[in-house]
Amino acid sequence: MKRLSKIISLFFMVSFLIGINLSIAEEKNYKIVKLVNDKVITSYDLEQRVKLFAIINQVNIDQNNYKGIASKVLNNIIDELLQLEKIQEYKIIVSEKEVNNYLQRMYNNNDSNVNELFNVLKENKINSNILKDYIKVQIAWQDLTARLYYRSSNVNEDDLIKYLQDNPTSSKEDATNIMLQNQIQLRAEKYLRDIRSEANIENR
Repeated sequence: MKRLSKIISLFFMVSFLIGINLSIAEEKNYKIVKLVNDKVITSYDLEQRVKLFAIINQVNIDQNNYKGIASKVLNNIIDELLQLEKIQEYKIIVSEKEVNNYLQRMYNNNDSNVNELFNVLKENKINSNILKDYIKVQIAWQDLTARLYYRSSNVNEDDLIKYLQDNPTSSKEDATNIMLQNQIQLRAEKYLRDIRSEANIENR
């Protein structure tokens, strides 16, 4: 509860700054800020995601850091649209139950905190589907890259021994899984960089 009560204090700061930087959205006249292949990112999309970023990460946004945060968030949205293309290509579906389980893990299975998060989103006029869609992409991308790279990944025995020496509380099985996941993550990052380099990304 303490964590989310801190989040609540961000409402007015975030809303005020978004109002200044994206006042055009107030008039429901959303500007296209990026074209990613055949998908568009509007000022409304960016507004919603910057607010969400501030709430989830408990970041106070001011005129000194807004530009940097907005740029980071915009790049994240671009990556997610590109990931989504591949997710749809491989026909990976994420259920509502998986999304709820993800949220539960975020808040250590505390239903009160999860419910409070959705109240925070509602009060700050953030569409909760934006959070859910973000989570779906994270889950599906992890599923996709595991399918692509798990079987071809392997753990070097010397690296495993060193890892166990550095992490004596880890079991061999846990250490192996962590190292495999790290390999998959690195390969997934390269895959995304390759997809991005081939994509049509335009400023508008």
